[in-house]
Amino acid sequence: MPAIGAFCVTNFIWGLISAEFVPISIVFAAANCQLTTTYKTEFTNRYKLTLYNTNLDHNFRFPHDWPIESKQRDRRSAIVSALRPHHSMKILDLTLPTPAENLALEEALLEHAEQTEDHPEVLRFWESPQTFVILGRGSKFAREVNHDYCEQNNIPILRRCSGGATVVAGRGCLMYSLLLSYVKRPELRMLDYAHKFVMDKLLAAIKSLQLEATMQGTCDLVHKGRKFSGNALRCKRNFMLYHGTILIDMPISEIADCLEMPERQPDYRNQRSHRDFIGLLPAEPQALKNEIAKQWSAVTAENEQGIAWHSVHSVLTQQLTEKYRAPAWTQRV
Repeated sequence: MPAIGAFCVTNFIWGLISAEFVPISIVFAAANCQLTTTYKTEFTNRYKLTLYNTNLDHNFRFPHDWPIESKQRDRRSAIVSALRPHHSMKILDLTLPTPAENLALEEALLEHAEQTEDHPEVLRFWESPQTFVILGRGSKFAREVNHDYCEQNNIPILRRCSGGATVVAGRGCLMYSLLLSYVKRPELRMLDYAHKFVMDKLLAAIKSLQLEATMQGTCDLVHKGRKFSGNALRCKRNFMLYHGTILIDMPISEIADCLEMPERQPDYRNQRSHRDFIGLLPAEPQALKNEIAKQWSAVTAENEQGIAWHSVHSVLTQQLTEKYRAPAWTQRV
């Protein structure tokens, strides 16, 4: 398409999608795009849209309960996403040497995606070789950690960029991270839906291994009444970072010794101690990773480290020096 024509079509599309109903066939005809049946199905299912008829009167609209303030923004995202080629989610199975580097990479991936047009979604797995405490963005440094025990056992205390409660990670705790696109999945702007959407994927992966688990609270996963997975998210304009822990073979006593009892507790905890509340998921780690990847249709890149490591190295270094290793960040609350 000539440059002038493309410019006109772009402005034409923006004008069309500001309305409640959009003549979608006209939009795609103007953009000189052919929509296959499969693509139409994917488009309508992903964005919960309704297509009418099969002629030039195709229209789509969001459900009646869709937040009004999100309609125009997410309608635009849906159109733009359909016009662009879809990229598969990429797997990044990468553990860096230190806890600070691993946490910094989480945020670096998010920031790099925000700055990169048409960035792919990412599924990262990692497992820290060192036990360490991870405060949530708003967790209380002085209140939620057993500082005497951590100091005596050389256990670092760090703070992540997302919300949620304080957790402990180390060998036997599989960490996963999802970089999810709002352009591709605009419905994830509704946080309750986002939590359930991600948890359902994890539960499906777990159940495929013939293991039972349920979702409790806001976004906890439970096996035989005990919590084995805590999860949190960080939202930006175009991407969401959703990440969490999956306890597989980590000593529960060590986790309990690192933490104080939290001030806020989900109802299903029933005031149980850490030792009585925390549990393990008896899964083989690689098999679980494989099943999680299947749920997201994630594929291994030709060069895993090339997805994120080299491209965000400068951002990561800056974050490490200015943020994650700085007491001012860890002790900010």
